[in-house]
Amino acid sequence: MVEHARFIYDGWMPIADWSIENVRNSIKNLDKILSLFAIQERIWFTWEPKYFPSQQHPSSQKIELEHLNEITELNRMLDALNEEDSKVFYRSIAWLSQSLILPQPAARFLFCIVSIESLANYIEREAKEDSIFYKIRTSHRRTKEEREKCIDAYIKNICKKGRIHTIINAYNDCVLSLTNMLKRHLSKVMSDDPESLKLLFEKGEEDSLYSIRHKIAHGSLDILSDTERQRIADRIYEIERITRKYLNKISTIILKKPPFQHSMIKSMAIPMTEVISSHEGMYKGPTHMAEFYTYISET
Repeated sequence: MVEHARFIYDGWMPIADWSIENVRNSIKNLDKILSLFAIQERIWFTWEPKYFPSQQHPSSQKIELEHLNEITELNRMLDALNEEDSKVFYRSIAWLSQSLILPQPAARFLFCIVSIESLANYIEREAKEDSIFYKIRTSHRRTKEEREKCIDAYIKNICKKGRIHTIINAYNDCVLSLTNMLKRHLSKVMSDDPESLKLLFEKGEEDSLYSIRHKIAHGSLDILSDTERQRIADRIYEIERITRKYLNKISTIILKKPPFQHSMIKSMAIPMTEVISSHEGMYKGPTHMAEFYTYISET
């Protein structure tokens, strides 16, 4: 561990009040304290519970020869693209790949969004005529007159949050217009998947996925809050699934057929100890680890 500058610590935190809100506040305080090391030096921490609920089991995918052949073919086709197309596509995949490793929900969520945005922005704004992606671009550069009309519409309807918020929205929509570009692009590439587009851009009982992206990126969410992190974590599967669908759609354009046609078998390990039955009368000690630690601290 010394050679790799990685150290593992086994510790505990005394908590007298085990109400849900108090436990959340204690966890938030732990994260706040550990985050202070980042401004002292290049020091970072990740932590996880020492004991996990028994129903949470790690899963794995069984990779067969046909799956490797599909990856090989996709890799061969990507290497055959012009250098810029290949580099940008691999970069987009890398954002998704890294999101699977990160422990922080907000970072994972943003990495998935960036995976889509980086490739879409290249296709719509940077791809040249010799690019394999050029034929699917949809956007056009707004004229000066169109930009001014868009800005005028915002000025006439200043939002409730004030002029500053209105100006920021006008700049993002009328000058940069990333959101509108992305809507047009995804509506074309994923035209057969309206449900994913709805999750991304339409607000229902919950925020749209893209509005969550704005809240994280613009700092209006408290990522140290256990409640906020849980809300983001609950939506990660959705954005990850959509990102994977998008990249598969683009891969289909490159290969002229779906890249992955063989489904995988998912495996899950279940500890044998869970098969053994027991009842409360077999044990008279603490039934919650919190009770055990509280007892130790008091004695």
